[in-house]
Amino acid sequence: MVFDYWLIDYFKNTDQLGIYSQANRFAQLLWILPNILAGLLIPMIASPANDFKEKNIIRLIRVINYFNLLIIAGIIFVALFFYHNFLPGRFSNGFFPLLLMMPGYYFFSVTVLLAAFFSSKRILWVNFAGSAICFLVIITADVLLIPRFGIEGAAIADSVAYSAATIFNIIMFMKLSDVSIAEFFRFNKDDWKSLINLQLTNH
Repeated sequence: MVFDYWLIDYFKNTDQLGIYSQANRFAQLLWILPNILAGLLIPMIASPANDFKEKNIIRLIRVINYFNLLIIAGIIFVALFFYHNFLPGRFSNGFFPLLLMMPGYYFFSVTVLLAAFFSSKRILWVNFAGSAICFLVIITADVLLIPRFGIEGAAIADSVAYSAATIFNIIMFMKLSDVSIAEFFRFNKDDWKSLINLQLTNH
């Protein structure tokens, strides 16, 4: 977010800004797969001929959660590799902020998919409200944390804001369906089979 970049540059220095920006780029790798799927989901859900219901969204989110746990491990490995072999030594100070960002970025991948669902159902106000919550929380947390804690504070602000937006979106989704919050994250061995069967029947 531009605001946290500006605050880091103002209260700390350009060097810290570069370190934080690099760590932030590593964290954003976690959103590649959810964003691709979100683009595919909108026309699929919106189609009257399609049977992609709320339960299928939950199954897809759980599958993405499994993948994202592996991707987090991959991001950490890649980050350590680049910090050790290619980036200037001071950039390794971004590794701890990267770890602080990960919970929020992990949970926000759920929001990316739920936002596609709300868009396809023309419930756009939920996406707007979720974005507003994220914006307000991150602005407030940045102002409180960055002057004292620097890039670690910015990372915590990111994580808290993205988690808050995700909690809001999950609550709104639960109001439109009969799913519980546990269903978003619990392990279910039948998820893969259900999604494959759905894909085959749609063809």
